[in-house]
Amino acid sequence: MRINSIISVSIASSTILLSLLGLSSDKVNALTLAIANTTTCSLSDLDVSIACEGAFAGNDENQDLSGLFNVSNWTQYAKVDGDSGTNNGLTVNGGGTSGTWSLTGINFNSFDIMAILKGGPTFSAYLLDSAGPNWNTDGILKGNFDPGPGLSHFTIYTSAKTPQPVPEPLTILGTGLALGLGGLFKSKQKQKLEG
Repeated sequence: MRINSIISVSIASSTILLSLLGLSSDKVNALTLAIANTTTCSLSDLDVSIACEGAFAGNDENQDLSGLFNVSNWTQYAKVDGDSGTNNGLTVNGGGTSGTWSLTGINFNSFDIMAILKGGPTFSAYLLDSAGPNWNTDGILKGNFDPGPGLSHFTIYTSAKTPQPVPEPLTILGTGLALGLGGLFKSKQKQKLEG
């Protein structure tokens, strides 16, 4: 009975604390940090990013990332723990809160590619169209909500792009034939009018 009371008080306290801090549920089933005047991600946090979302509370590894950048099937491709290391073509070098990175062996035309920077109690997501060279943790928060915690891990997620339909050879041939016959007809009409 006493344990149930403690659990109930803990849950109620957590709910009140989250409410006071301005934390709310987000589309990725993570808690997004929506506290006024806090840092959010920026494209400058990862030089080649084309979009970013976050910072989110928690750890990307135990979150449902579906919906980030309107993609529903992200799969972890490579992960480097800490601010330096190599895994599956991902190389990260750093000094705690900033550094360089590269990614080899992946075709950016065939996959949607997302990088996650995790540090402190938060993470941010960055959509990529190429790799490297610089990263920093200004878009994630320390436990006191100041930006720039040390990097916990740098993770790459991928999702196969839907292939674009290629015109059928007969369609191309038919279009070419129609244009050719149209040009021939117009030429004959012009000759009749001149003659």
